[in-house]
Amino acid sequence: MTTRPQSCGPPSAAQDVANLGLIRPPLVYLTSLVSGAVIQLATPFPFLSGTLAVPLGAPLVVVAIALFAYSVTTFRAAGTPVPARKPTTMIVRTGPYRFSRNPIYLAFSLFQTAQLRAEAGGLRPPLSRALAGKREV
Repeated sequence: MTTRPQSCGPPSAAQDVANLGLIRPPLVYLTSLVSGAVIQLATPFPFLSGTLAVPLGAPLVVVAIALFAYSVTTFRAAGTPVPARKPTTMIVRTGPYRFSRNPIYLAFSLFQTAQLRAEAGGLRPPLSRALAGKREV
């Protein structure tokens, strides 16, 4: 009689890895930022006046960076990996995660909105300068 080796986990234990999906969300945000900057360079469209855009955009950058840092710190304190390509080791429900399912993506969206405000105010954020191939001071 032949015996099979017994496995210690469920049959799907070999598939216990993160589902990366077709396109990763950070790549979606980067693509939309680059696309928006290229479109703004090709055909400038004033969305807000410069007097409103800069006061609205600057605080958004600060909030986006703070939210991103707080979210990453909360993940690390819980001992779960931040990169989506690694499996989650713990569900985090504290810090910014008690208000939002994914505050890191919210931070990406706030930063993207701040980029739009800066462009509308006539500022040239580093991304736009890089795409234009010009260095402005």
